[in-house]
Amino acid sequence: MIYGDRMKGFFDQVEAIIHFDDDTEELQRWDQQIVGLCQALNDVLDSMGKKGIPVPF
Repeated sequence: MIYGDRMKGFFDQVEAIIHFDDDTEELQRWDQQIVGLCQALNDVLDSMGKKGIPVPF
């Protein structure tokens, strides 16, 4: 996202850290997208379990 200029920040390759500029609105939107993805994945796994499809962990 940083490379694509969708978020502001930089990579510290020596320390192996990603630094984000303080753009609270953008970070909150990104966080909500991650939450949505996790919820969708949980829904898929729950549906698979209800159908008797083994879910590897």
